[in-house]
Amino acid sequence: MTVVDPLRDERGWAFRNGDGHSEDPINRFSFLSDAYHATEQTYRARYTVPVLWDKSTRRIVSNSDDDMMRMLNSEFNAYSNSDVDLYPPELTGEIDRINDLVYTDVNNGVYRAGFATTQSAYSIALKELFDALDQLEGLLDSRRYIAGERLTEAD
Repeated sequence: MTVVDPLRDERGWAFRNGDGHSEDPINRFSFLSDAYHATEQTYRARYTVPVLWDKSTRRIVSNSDDDMMRMLNSEFNAYSNSDVDLYPPELTGEIDRINDLVYTDVNNGVYRAGFATTQSAYSIALKELFDALDQLEGLLDSRRYIAGERLTEAD
């Protein structure tokens, strides 16, 4: 796993050595955009993280975190002895619902607030964002687990 520099400039996300991030040891890319262009030479959209890179085909496999979670849960089982299930069948509906909440109301909510052009739009976006954060806090507060065992309030 390679982590890009969290500070980006007009050229985008960079692979640089630093505290918690590094140069790209596989392809020697300088910027994440290099990976996008190696996958599709005419790529012109945003360069986003995370990225799952296939070093055999030298292509981006995915840049969608929820798709990666599903892929990592099953596609590499032949190479692992892990019995961890990141996407158990009995929780798929809830996981998908929470992923949608985080993507739509938190990730996009930050952008809606940050790029609002009126006070009214900003206020609405901010309220929706904090409502979503309150929902997530409630979920986290009511579901505490250690080693797969749910803790009670007494714990």
